[in-house]
Amino acid sequence: MRLERGDRVRYLGDAEDSQVNWGSNDDPRVYLVPGATYVLTRVEVHSWHTKFFIKDKDGIERKFNSVNFEHVSRETSFIVDGTVYTIKEVS
Repeated sequence: MRLERGDRVRYLGDAEDSQVNWGSNDDPRVYLVPGATYVLTRVEVHSWHTKFFIKDKDGIERKFNSVNFEHVSRETSFIVDGTVYTIKEVS
């Protein structure tokens, strides 16, 4: 599954310096809580890596290496006859 904006991911808490330095990412050990879930604000797919963009506790969007996360869920909403329905996919 290709992850996209709005998907929920869990920070695994296992970041290494080499993963942070690859692509000049922000350090999740500084900004995120291991085991906590976050909503992706943006996803950048590159030829050798993917960056996840997540807002930290101060609302600042930061970029992280995708290898430090696992997919939790995706919600899709649609409207039928004025009623909003939401489907939640869970990994």
